[in-house]
Amino acid sequence: MRIAYISHVDSQWIKQRPHFIAESLGHGDVRVTYVCSLFVRRRLLVSSQRLRVPVLRVPLLPQRLRRLLRIFDTVASVISACIILFVVRPNIAVVTHSRHRYLARFLHRTGVRVFYDCMDLNGLFDDATVFDREDERKLVEIVEVVFCSSLAISEHIQGLHNLAVTKIVPNALHPASFERFFGRELSVQPGLVGYVGAISSWFDFDSVLALLDSNPNITVRLWGPCDVEVPQHERLHKMGVVPHEQAIEVMHSCAVLLLPFVLNDLILAVDPVKVYEYVSTGRPVVVRDYPQLLHFGSHVRRYETVAELVSRVEDALEEKGRSQTLISDFISENSWEKRALLMKRVMS
Repeated sequence: MRIAYISHVDSQWIKQRPHFIAESLGHGDVRVTYVCSLFVRRRLLVSSQRLRVPVLRVPLLPQRLRRLLRIFDTVASVISACIILFVVRPNIAVVTHSRHRYLARFLHRTGVRVFYDCMDLNGLFDDATVFDREDERKLVEIVEVVFCSSLAISEHIQGLHNLAVTKIVPNALHPASFERFFGRELSVQPGLVGYVGAISSWFDFDSVLALLDSNPNITVRLWGPCDVEVPQHERLHKMGVVPHEQAIEVMHSCAVLLLPFVLNDLILAVDPVKVYEYVSTGRPVVVRDYPQLLHFGSHVRRYETVAELVSRVEDALEEKGRSQTLISDFISENSWEKRALLMKRVMS
């Protein structure tokens, strides 16, 4: 089986679901090629990051140009499809965004089976175009199955087309990245509260600043690509982008790991990869409470108000450590390999 995994996420963006799924699908007699656009803003990338599958760059227009160059978007999609057919010769194509509609249609017409791996409500991002919702509806008509990272996304897809076939495939983690820390004595920085992930309009800086003002012994560090202005505070530090393995190391150095999201329709549909990874470090985890996080159960502390955030973090700072058995069980049940196996069964 030859799969072209066609992603709107660059191969050198901080590691997300598309990277892990592509790598986990690519075992045994399955050959996977990760396909992404030639055109990308490189300043936010992890230049040293290399995937465990081949990467093919094609001339798909970046999202910021699609609304201005609609006709060129179609042409670029057809050219990209021809390159994929010639280089990868796929039996199956997996696309990840409505911007792949024309590409998917062309591949479908050549006999390639097409699936849609949907990890977000893409039409709610700031860079979404007026065409995205209609493009997504037409994409759903083409594909055999839509793999959805959450129930909310599955319901959204079924609302686009009443005959849509969806399969919920939650996010996960890469076990080997965490198991290498088992049994090691790790240094934790007292009072260090960490966030690892993209920093954008959904990040709740107001609550984080209130947390800092509540306790002079707390420092907050943020690791990841940032496209918004970070407020000035002597104990709030933007650390920049780091490779995935280094990101896991910095998670282990934190006394508490934090997910401070502003709730909106986009966030309410997200099953955050970082929470799986946070929990797998064994560090205390504090998250903004919303329904999609209920399945993490007692692995996380939840808050709704600033007062609850302060209380949960202070309680977490007193935590003595969590059972290694509990962490091991969580890791084994939530591997990307298990998620990829679900997808393979559907695609076989």
